[in-house]
Amino acid sequence: MNTILAIGNGIFFLSSLYFYLKPRSEFNTPFIVSFVTLISYLIMLEGKFVIGGTDQGIYWTRWVGYAVSCPLLMYSIARKLGFNLGLTATNMFLTALVMLTGAYAGVSNGNTKWIFFALSCLSFTALMIPVLKSKSENLSKILPFILIGWFGFPIIFLLSFEGFGILQNYIVLPIYLGLDVLTKILFYFHSSENLENKL
Repeated sequence: MNTILAIGNGIFFLSSLYFYLKPRSEFNTPFIVSFVTLISYLIMLEGKFVIGGTDQGIYWTRWVGYAVSCPLLMYSIARKLGFNLGLTATNMFLTALVMLTGAYAGVSNGNTKWIFFALSCLSFTALMIPVLKSKSENLSKILPFILIGWFGFPIIFLLSFEGFGILQNYIVLPIYLGLDVLTKILFYFHSSENLENKL
């Protein structure tokens, strides 16, 4: 597990450095998202907060890190889709809510787990409706990042020890890392080259 997390640290250290050094005329969201994700991977690598041990445990701090980074990621998506400030703020709030309720679901048992997972799914649905219904020309360009990346996380959550415990961590952690790279690095590379900012 440590090897996978160490690779994640290396990747997000390099992406943080790249986005920090890349000249920008606006708020450097890519750097902040990458840097927060780097801190998240460092915490997971340290292993202090893993419930049940690193081999078959729950890395619940991942979702706390996402509660910081993913609202900023949603801000970037909202800009590409031309959302107004009210809808942008609402979607950022819902994104944080998805992650925090997901974190609590991950560390809970029995009915509590599934109640909070359901609340997370409701929040996720609410934030995705305006995204998928957007009339922006940019939607088709970022749709793969949404469908594979954003929808991939709850599926893996269910299959991991946080959910039904079907997949071992040696399978789950590389998938999470791949989804992180897709949504937090490749998305920004793609965005800077192919999309227009609308907000």
